[in-house]
Amino acid sequence: GLCNVVGSFFRCMPVTGGFSRSAVNYQAGAKSTLASMVTAVSVLLVVLFLTPLFESLPKAVLGSIIVVAVSTLVNFQEMKHLW
Repeated sequence: GLCNVVGSFFRCMPVTGGFSRSAVNYQAGAKSTLASMVTAVSVLLVVLFLTPLFESLPKAVLGSIIVVAVSTLVNFQEMKHLW
């Protein structure tokens, strides 16, 4: 919201929330925008204080966490039906 308003004054591209973050909120049963704010604060705290713990993990492990979260949003049965 606010990023798009400020960016409109400087010819910036529109931005949107991360799909993987939406997938995690959906899996957790989030129903309101308060959940997005809690997620944003949680991500900020993790980035500020826990980044050294993730430093030794390979990027493939971190990517697989995102793939697993997003894969639940894809309806493979419907894709097969449409094919």
